[in-house]
Amino acid sequence: MRRYLKYCTIYKIPNCDALPAKESVLCKYVAYLIKDGVSIQSVPAYLQGVRHLHKRNNVPWTGRKKSYFLHEVIVGAERLLGVKIKQKEHVTPKVLRAIKSQLNLNDENDLMFWGACLLAFFTFFRKSNVVAKTADKFDPEVNLCKGDIEKDAEGVTVTARWTKTIQFQERVLQVPINQAPGSDLDFLPVWEQIKGLGLRGPKAPAFQTKVNGKWRPMTHLDFTKKLKAKLAAAGLPSAT
Repeated sequence: MRRYLKYCTIYKIPNCDALPAKESVLCKYVAYLIKDGVSIQSVPAYLQGVRHLHKRNNVPWTGRKKSYFLHEVIVGAERLLGVKIKQKEHVTPKVLRAIKSQLNLNDENDLMFWGACLLAFFTFFRKSNVVAKTADKFDPEVNLCKGDIEKDAEGVTVTARWTKTIQFQERVLQVPINQAPGSDLDFLPVWEQIKGLGLRGPKAPAFQTKVNGKWRPMTHLDFTKKLKAKLAAAGLPSAT
């Protein structure tokens, strides 16, 4: 808020143009902030301060959502200056083995989690394909079912009917996971163990969590929480 008032003073902006702020005044304010060393990521916070100033004075506010030119100025600044994106660490075989070292595969929940990790790794599937967002929103047409993972001569074939690029079931995606006898990252024996837990039929969730003795679909939260915990226990960044 003080930054905006300082800007108006420096550039001798009339009160009638500063409050409520004219679109051109806000656009120039963004340019002023960036020239003054403010990062493009911080610009929305400064505009929020101007918004509060308007609310305190009971005058209408035209922000980025309602101002085409202000929006375009900010987008242009983002393109020109670049917005740094913090990428997640890659999951490598070394990382997988570190996760496995923190699991007890005699524990049914750990076994399920390990199977989900291996399948996601070898198929490059997103979390939304492998597990449900919430237990009550499991959808056999979107999320992976037990019957979608079929054993074949080479290992298993995983069938996906919905992905980010297949949203209307116009085709199916089939991804093979080859057997790797002797490897500690072989998915097939893990999947055979999971099937041996006696889950329901082919439309049952492929990966589940046992809570109070009852199975339910594994969720994004179940998977992410355990992943972060095991990474931290292995001394690895939990943002992987």
